[in-house]
Amino acid sequence: MSWSAGIVAASHDVYLGTDRDAVGGANTSSAQFRGNQALGNESYDPPGLLDLGWTYYWRIDEVNPGYEDTKGDVWSFTATACLTVDDMESYCTGAGCENKIYDTWLDYEFNSTGSIIGLAITPDPVHGASQSMWFYYDNNDADWALYNYSETQRTFANPSDWVALGAKVFTLYFYGDPDNDANATEQMYVGLEDTNGPSSYTELRYGDNGEDMNDIKISEWQQWNIDLGDFNDAGVDLTNVAKIYIGFGDRANPAPGGSGTVYFDDIELCYYRCIQPTPNPDLSGDCIVDHKDLQILASQWLDTGTLTAD
Repeated sequence: MSWSAGIVAASHDVYLGTDRDAVGGANTSSAQFRGNQALGNESYDPPGLLDLGWTYYWRIDEVNPGYEDTKGDVWSFTATACLTVDDMESYCTGAGCENKIYDTWLDYEFNSTGSIIGLAITPDPVHGASQSMWFYYDNNDADWALYNYSETQRTFANPSDWVALGAKVFTLYFYGDPDNDANATEQMYVGLEDTNGPSSYTELRYGDNGEDMNDIKISEWQQWNIDLGDFNDAGVDLTNVAKIYIGFGDRANPAPGGSGTVYFDDIELCYYRCIQPTPNPDLSGDCIVDHKDLQILASQWLDTGTLTAD
């Protein structure tokens, strides 16, 4: 947060909180008071990290020796709703590349499954920026599909706390192909392990909440949202996530299947995302229809274009 000093300002009192009225009425004895900034330091960086998706309110008062102090207006900002786990932009290809995607996202060379991992670069399908991960699965190839399923996994150098900032949803974007096999033997899944190792492995499958595996036959980007609570309820310690898996097939009961290619991009942790399809009147994007949607409708009534959340 930054501001400009007035002509007679000697310093500035900073207020910050999640309640507009509390910030607006705060004084230097209030919990919302964040300290005084000397002249020449017209900025404030909140200590620590802010909770995902929360709206914060702030106010700057001028301290004017010899004059009446000036109370500032209340301003607001909203912290980002999602954090990136992997957007596939850090990887490279070609001579001299020291960060190939398949060295991080391990495939058949390391796990003896039917997966081949590569880096897709625009004009290949990319959801954000310029790169994505392509995943070739072959669940019926005697050369390497030893277990009749295909899997890639990434181990985090340092275990991650996925819920410290209020994240509630795991989001994965994928892009399919009409020629993909999408039967029961190609079930798409995501697995997590915490620092307890394989004994903590928990898997959630595409279709557990009514999704259709034929979605991997659609050539457009789609969003798979998973309630992090489902992993937690199954025993994964979400404060110490050590490994993530993406796969096709039945890992527990492998059976010969088919093959195909799916692209993945922008793996995120989000404050909220609709696990079930979003109702049409949900203008605020919080997955429910309530007074917030009515407020947006009223504020943009008779405006041209599309209704959008502030």
